[in-house]
Amino acid sequence: MSTLRHSVFQRAQDMQKAGNAPRGSGRYWKSAAESKGQNPAKDPLALIFGLVIVAPFLILGIAIATGVLDISVYKGR
Repeated sequence: MSTLRHSVFQRAQDMQKAGNAPRGSGRYWKSAAESKGQNPAKDPLALIFGLVIVAPFLILGIAIATGVLDISVYKGR
């Protein structure tokens, strides 16, 4: 077990020396808009994701408000 641990640490040190290891900020993938300094929330994919999350709740709210969906507890009245 200790030889495996040693080899993992040795590989990590070799990667750091070679410059292949992640080094914190600035080393992650950025879109073209983010590289230009634009707001990442204005990305079309982020807007679509937000719409997909919000849409079912909007549809449910409209259905309850119009009476299409009855959520009353007292069914007999």
